[in-house]
Amino acid sequence: MKFYYDKDKLVCKQCGSICKEYQEKVLVFAPNGIQLQDISILPGYLNKDIKTYEQTVLNSYTTISRKRNTGVTMVYNGTRYNIDIDFLWETYLNTFEETEKIVVSGNRMVYQLFLVSVLEKCLSPENNTILIGTPYITNISSILQNPNFIDNEELRKLFILFNTKWQKKEILYDETILTYLTKMSDDKRKQLYDIINMPITENVNFYKDTEKTLKKQLNMQESVKRLKLERR
Repeated sequence: MKFYYDKDKLVCKQCGSICKEYQEKVLVFAPNGIQLQDISILPGYLNKDIKTYEQTVLNSYTTISRKRNTGVTMVYNGTRYNIDIDFLWETYLNTFEETEKIVVSGNRMVYQLFLVSVLEKCLSPENNTILIGTPYITNISSILQNPNFIDNEELRKLFILFNTKWQKKEILYDETILTYLTKMSDDKRKQLYDIINMPITENVNFYKDTEKTLKKQLNMQESVKRLKLERR
């Protein structure tokens, strides 16, 4: 324990001071009116993850002021508060003019994604933002050491598109795909990318169209066959 009792008084082992109870004014963020169904997240399995945040975030409050000088202050009811910088950063979605957005992050950052989306809904309830959690790549270190992956942007895009399985939490990138793509000419890679690049469709259901895109697993062999047929 970090504390001990001395004649019915609680003492800190670190500094030797007697612990005292006191009250302090703080600013809190309470997302009143925001429901779990207001937050859109893909792939679908991540809905189970954000369900756990309903009680801790939506039905509770988060302290957003700090005792230390954060460099950003706000006066509320005659009291000056230091605003938490991390909280300010979480409002960045509201700096965009677009009402429809897709925010992509690793699926191990879902809690942060959730907070960002809740804040946006509070400030701009009319916005329609979809959160996407990408799979965790277990062998990313070895992939990043490959110079072809680092130096060639188009090759890198193709490799990620053919490897990413959106419906899984963790994936292992297949380096044989990288080897195959490396042997292709720049012209062939450009054509292959054009083949798999999905056109933007107007007047579609934003959420359903994004969900459909993530469920569609690209097959490299089929894409290469299409490339060969179009080159005849």
